[in-house]
Amino acid sequence: MTDVLDGSFDGELEGTLFAIQSVAMGVASAFLYTEIGRLFAQTELGKLKSISAAAVAALALCVPLQIILYYTQGNAREGLMVLFLAACSPAIDTMQPRKEINNADRHDDSIPVPIKFSATLALFGIALGMLQGVFTQITSAEGHGALNPLSAVGFLIAAGIAAVGMFKGKLDFNQLIYQISMPILALGFTLVALNGYAFAGFTLCVAGYYAAQIVLWVLCAHLASQSKGIEQWLFPLMGSITAVGQAAGLLAIDTILYDRDHEASIIMSTLLLLACLFMNSSTSPYKSWGFIKPTDSGSRVNIDEACEIIGIDFLLTAREKEILPHLARGRSRRAIAESLVLSENTIKTYTSNIYAKLNVHTRQEIIDLVQEKGKSIAEEKNEWF
Repeated sequence: MTDVLDGSFDGELEGTLFAIQSVAMGVASAFLYTEIGRLFAQTELGKLKSISAAAVAALALCVPLQIILYYTQGNAREGLMVLFLAACSPAIDTMQPRKEINNADRHDDSIPVPIKFSATLALFGIALGMLQGVFTQITSAEGHGALNPLSAVGFLIAAGIAAVGMFKGKLDFNQLIYQISMPILALGFTLVALNGYAFAGFTLCVAGYYAAQIVLWVLCAHLASQSKGIEQWLFPLMGSITAVGQAAGLLAIDTILYDRDHEASIIMSTLLLLACLFMNSSTSPYKSWGFIKPTDSGSRVNIDEACEIIGIDFLLTAREKEILPHLARGRSRRAIAESLVLSENTIKTYTSNIYAKLNVHTRQEIIDLVQEKGKSIAEEKNEWF
């Protein structure tokens, strides 16, 4: 619609209409991520190898698509784009499982939004918006040939990074994001800041951004496969925060950084490199990203029994014993307060007392402690019988 409003159905947009189109595409991508995430969770296709292989294959398929769209001009190119997008909805609909989801086994969904994960998504969203805005201005100034089809090699580089990192690197998400993908993206923006390196900069930006996008997607699929129900908010979070960041990047390019590609590229490169320095931490996808690891399915039946024994061993009060199983299931203070009809401040006080008596500092440590106790109980029962 924005292309029609522009007066010619050729895909060449500038200014406000380009920003509107890009944000609309970002919002559509957010919904698409949500649907695919639910599909993986509902059909239990949460195996990382199959998800990773599909993601790498998708990146490889971008190469012929980009080349075809580059040489297909005007109405034909836009027509192909519209047909492709229109085909996505019925294609996904045919794959939707007809079986209803059993909500009884779902993990509690009142988990606090992980700050580091959200900040990373926002940063990549801003980078995407900046990328679109900067290179739109470059192509407007230098012509359509400024970025030739060879820039599609960026998708192949991204596919290679994702494939090697996820199949050979044991899925170290932090390393793939902050030590590989993000520095490549920052290098791309740095080359843009050095006037005359638009092609190389664009290629590296594409490689860095899409490699990170695939890694983040697989991370979300991994977390969803570990905790049923998390996909209800995790995939929408991924899509929406990225879209908001993209809008912010585009608005910055269209306002305060308009026609200032050099400055915009330096700012983006600096932000990305700072993130590489300060956000890289533990290799654990739970400790490093701020998620709470759910209890193992095999030990869930022993949670209450394990909590009861821990309560006796550590001299917990009756109320503390009542709250401990909720903490062991990763529930938030608000959820516990609603369940026990108490105030959040009261739950906070009891939680602090439990932490002190158990000598722990986080809910994850409580979950790990209860899991270990549950496993030892199960092992003792097996040995007895």
